Amino acid sequence: MADYENKSAYIEELIRRDNQQYDDPSTFRQTMIHREGLEQATRDRDEAESRIKYHQENIVRLEADLVNKKELEQPDVEASRKMVLETMKERRAKETDIRSWFESRSDKRIDCGFKSPKEATEWVLRNMAG
Repeated sequence: MADYENKSAYIEELIRRDNQQYDDPSTFRQTMIHREGLEQATRDRDEAESRIKYHQENIVRLEADLVNKKELEQPDVEASRKMVLETMKERRAKETDIRSWFESRSDKRIDCGFKSPKEATEWVLRNMAG
């Protein structure tokens, strides 16, 4: 700045250099607009990546919570089967009694892990003999 008479001369020289650097002043303005746009897009991308990471972490946490909840809610299959087997032994239930009981008590059948009354009946009959 010491080489120039005043600030105005210095500023005029900067403008002249900028104009020389680009073919015309509009090219400089367009370049500045694109640089500003690039900076804004970079900030937007960083914010979007941060939001994506936030949502991904929440999805992972919620899925893990759901798995844990399902595990806690699952009945103890072995204990349920043992209880049903003991009940049937005490009643000295026959095949038709066992099948009809499982047909009417789908909640117990599901707790025991059986897909059908037939499967449940066959399991009880095999284990009553033992």
